[in-house]
Amino acid sequence: MVEVCETTDGRGKCLIARAFVEPGGLILAETPLFVKPEGWSTRRTLLKLQRMPPAARARMLKLAQASHNGQAIGGAASREEGALLRVLRANGV
Repeated sequence: MVEVCETTDGRGKCLIARAFVEPGGLILAETPLFVKPEGWSTRRTLLKLQRMPPAARARMLKLAQASHNGQAIGGAASREEGALLRVLRANGV
């Protein structure tokens, strides 16, 4: 029904419908890699992220990240921690 493709301008991936999709129809369902409960502190979130299996953490780091200007993210002690927090902020709900 749909195909995942790379964009031609290098911005990432997109979906192309190969058949008619009913308005409101389900085209993609995924399980989240990480769910941050409401009210969790940055520190508690980082502890949970550090305990993720390495393969899941690597998949999460491949997600598009919010742009940043090199500023540290509060609570992040390393580049990877900062990258994980940016991914959460850019892709989280």
